[in-house]
Amino acid sequence: MKRETVFNINTAVAITIGTFIFAWVFFGMLSPKFHYTLNSSDAYGITLNANRIDKNDVIYVAPLFDYRFSSIHLELEANNVFTNVPQKIDVYRGHISLLYPEGETIATEENLETYLWNENVGALANGRLVSYNEAVYMISNGKRRAFLAPEIFERLGYDWNAVEEIDGDVINKYEKDESIGFGTGHPDGTVLSIDETLFFVVQGKKYKIDSMLIDEVTSHISPVFIPDNELTFVGECKLSEKVDKSIHCELIPCNVDLLQGRDYIFFIPQEVMQNIIETSIVFKTSCWMDKQVARDSLARIGQILKNRYLPDLIQ
Repeated sequence: MKRETVFNINTAVAITIGTFIFAWVFFGMLSPKFHYTLNSSDAYGITLNANRIDKNDVIYVAPLFDYRFSSIHLELEANNVFTNVPQKIDVYRGHISLLYPEGETIATEENLETYLWNENVGALANGRLVSYNEAVYMISNGKRRAFLAPEIFERLGYDWNAVEEIDGDVINKYEKDESIGFGTGHPDGTVLSIDETLFFVVQGKKYKIDSMLIDEVTSHISPVFIPDNELTFVGECKLSEKVDKSIHCELIPCNVDLLQGRDYIFFIPQEVMQNIIETSIVFKTSCWMDKQVARDSLARIGQILKNRYLPDLIQ
């Protein structure tokens, strides 16, 4: 065989392989999937959590981006053989703080002062949003907690207009505490407005604030408005596989309107939850010919490139 023929064949093979790899990567970017495992955070600080909240055993996670998910796959691993396996697991969407149990009502100014200034060493009340050196913090239990990304701030419903820029001398009075990531939920000090009622979040509970104290609260803290006063039902994650110590279920919501935003919450039967040692959730965005997912992906890729390279070009 002539050298030129061999060269042409090798070139054609290389081009074919290169085209296939490019197409595979490109379409993978257009239809990404997100994989989360129990108690391990990814590069964006997103954590899959399993907790008991007000008599509910739940697994919940807030995906990085809001997509039209084509399937949600839940896998549970146990240290013992599962018994009484459910045929379905209900899945809801919304802020996990809606599940927080209610504490006693904050009815007096003295009681309110305790919540606003608990363990506080400076002039900023718990719940205040401040910024310094391009970072945004929340004052919580007398410490400062940084938001890991703007998307986290917005996903939790905080108001950018409520952020006050302060000096280094002020922020340094407050000790650093754990950062606020995608799986954090509303931190202590947050004031939630749910169905026109204000609640103060403290240690996994929400305390109703008496209507006579609203002006005093809002003079220090901008409330987070929760548009829905209850979780939104997404669907049933139906059992697809059971092998002794593992359970798999899948929800396919392609024909459902956008199931985007905030926490995805799986309600797990207690007899199942108490045996779990490992959990993973996979969100896929591969609805066939879903143009909206492709547009969302291209927009996010463009935004990432813009944030990465535009400042360098301007300089």
